[in-house]
Amino acid sequence: MGLRLGSGVAKRIAARMGGHPGILRRCLEVLDLLADDRRVEADLVDKATFRLGEQTAFAWSKAWQGGSAPQALATLRQALEDDPSGAPLMLLGQARREVDRLCRLADARRLGVKNRNDILAALGMGPNMAFLLDGYERVLNRIGPEGAGRLLHLVNQTDLDLKGMAISRSATPLLNLTTALCRAWAT
Repeated sequence: MGLRLGSGVAKRIAARMGGHPGILRRCLEVLDLLADDRRVEADLVDKATFRLGEQTAFAWSKAWQGGSAPQALATLRQALEDDPSGAPLMLLGQARREVDRLCRLADARRLGVKNRNDILAALGMGPNMAFLLDGYERVLNRIGPEGAGRLLHLVNQTDLDLKGMAISRSATPLLNLTTALCRAWAT
């Protein structure tokens, strides 16, 4: 792309965005638009990756869904450093969506729903998202409805803490949530 990367910039981009070629290309395209003089320094990477914050939530979610605690915790740390005020709620929203789907699947099973399309509808997912169902079923089979309920409770407790309703205002609740999610999704 003709960009001139400053010292350590390539490593910084890879650390923030992960190794997926499509995401890296998107980041470089954004940097290309932002770099007037074709020179990219660390501060420009910080601005660009902050603007690509939704990728952080995706990378965090992908890491704990893969059961990779070190990667999930590193992504969490990076997200909190990049956007200390916005990232916690963005990440929590991602976790809530996934845990909510687990709980909906548990409810559908309890009600005896067996048809795959009906299960997808119960989870609030369309037919184009059917490929995700196997993952939710695998996790629910591992942790059971009680485990899904505990995860939902932990998400709610983390939400209270992040919004200032609990005693602690540290990163600890998100760390605890991340490790719990990693354990639940571990294969």
